[in-house]
Amino acid sequence: MREGGNYEKVSFVIQKIGNREIEGIFSVRNNPDFDRREGMFSGHRNGNMAECFFVDADGNTGNLKIVLMGDERIEAEVEYANDTVYFKKEQMSDVSIYRPYRIADIEVEGTEFRINEQLQFPVELDNWGEILVTPGLFDTGDRTYPIVFFTDNAQNVLYKLLFFSQVGTEIQDIAVKDMNNDGRKDIEITTYFTGDQKGENYPIIIRDYFQWKDGLFYEEEDFEILEQSSRG
Repeated sequence: MREGGNYEKVSFVIQKIGNREIEGIFSVRNNPDFDRREGMFSGHRNGNMAECFFVDADGNTGNLKIVLMGDERIEAEVEYANDTVYFKKEQMSDVSIYRPYRIADIEVEGTEFRINEQLQFPVELDNWGEILVTPGLFDTGDRTYPIVFFTDNAQNVLYKLLFFSQVGTEIQDIAVKDMNNDGRKDIEITTYFTGDQKGENYPIIIRDYFQWKDGLFYEEEDFEILEQSSRG
């Protein structure tokens, strides 16, 4: 995310980086949902520099130049090819310093994120290596709903699991296992309505999320669409 926390600036998630190529998610918000529908970028890497092309969620295009500075900092120049609701003529190009998105960044004025430490655990995941599964409850003041992040030991957010979270529910259990026998670990989340942990008055909700080849997780319907597309 951009240092300074300007919500009208962009953020990006590097999903793949090799000796010559780089790609990831491009977002017009400083707290991306780690979803390719937010936008994408890709390009060529040369040492600590990369020149990329991006498309945002609205179909606007532009160039993204990245300098890997070390110490978890990246300098990036974002240059839109046309006026958008995010960048006008006088600010079509922006050079900023970016840093990792952290758990502490989730809490903006009037909100709170409470980690459920009893359900937080380390796991070795395909495409990810060792990460911390970090579930918690997001409180806006008038409603609460559960969220699951992947983090590292420094509480840098590596991924936000895009799962359906009913307002007024909490996470009861998280299981990591290969549920469709494709060799990749998937995630099963069990939630309950606050105050009814045994499901006596409201249903216990169990949802499964399957890991795709790129390391992202999808519900069964979306996962099947990806599989059909990959088969042509």
